Amino acid sequence: MQIWIISEPGKITMYSHFGWGDYSKRSIMDFKNTAAHEFGHVLGIGDAYGGETGGIEREPAPEWAEPINGLMRDSHTGSVSKQDILGILLAWSRNGYQIFPEASSD
Repeated sequence: MQIWIISEPGKITMYSHFGWGDYSKRSIMDFKNTAAHEFGHVLGIGDAYGGETGGIEREPAPEWAEPINGLMRDSHTGSVSKQDILGILLAWSRNGYQIFPEASSD
């Protein structure tokens, strides 16, 4: 389970190399986009892409919940969406981490 509360929102630690890819060839824009995505987590919102979130395997969020070019998608190239802002406001008003809904399996 993801633990996040207003008094302990977390921190960002970024490294130049994670053991995959060649980060020596990454642009400053890649770094900025990744930092913005990670800052979204500090503000209380989860990933919109599939995979493990808070110890639970999840499907990607549907496009209505986070646009394909949204900041919290795995590309880290998007912009802040109204859904991101709503998630941040909910996180801070409810004092709890906000996870995007999963795509419907029907």
